[in-house]
Amino acid sequence: MASRNKLTLNKIKRIFIEIFKSIGNFFKNLYTKFKNLPSKVKAIIIVWLIILIIIIVLIIGTSTNRKTVDVYNKFENVMNNASLEYVQNNSLYGTRDKKIKVDLEELKDANLINTSDIPDNSCKGFSLVYYDDATETNISSTYINCKDYTSEEYYDFK
Repeated sequence: MASRNKLTLNKIKRIFIEIFKSIGNFFKNLYTKFKNLPSKVKAIIIVWLIILIIIIVLIIGTSTNRKTVDVYNKFENVMNNASLEYVQNNSLYGTRDKKIKVDLEELKDANLINTSDIPDNSCKGFSLVYYDDATETNISSTYINCKDYTSEEYYDFK
């Protein structure tokens, strides 16, 4: 009796075959019912299905794009911190009206940014650094231009 309840590879195979047959029959019945609907109702259903598919594609596309943006935002932060360190190490002082421009290449040459920090080889960028008298600290804004991402104001300062 124990052998009858034993789950074998053949039983699992038959179970999956039955599941796929049931799914196939469900869609066949659904298609048959769809064919028997009036043409206006079919058109409405098709339009709504297309809208639903577009929404799903946009949601998926947006979520993967967000991951990409996060990678570049992280790089902007790394470059921003490296620029502040570069200005401090080299005793450079900018003002709000005369900002110091620190290029990505300068940061790499100074070993403040590793190539492993850069998201892709096409990235170029710079930081604008100045000393803020009110907070008594250096302020830095970083702008990058890469294959799949460009900072919003990159071309304004380029």
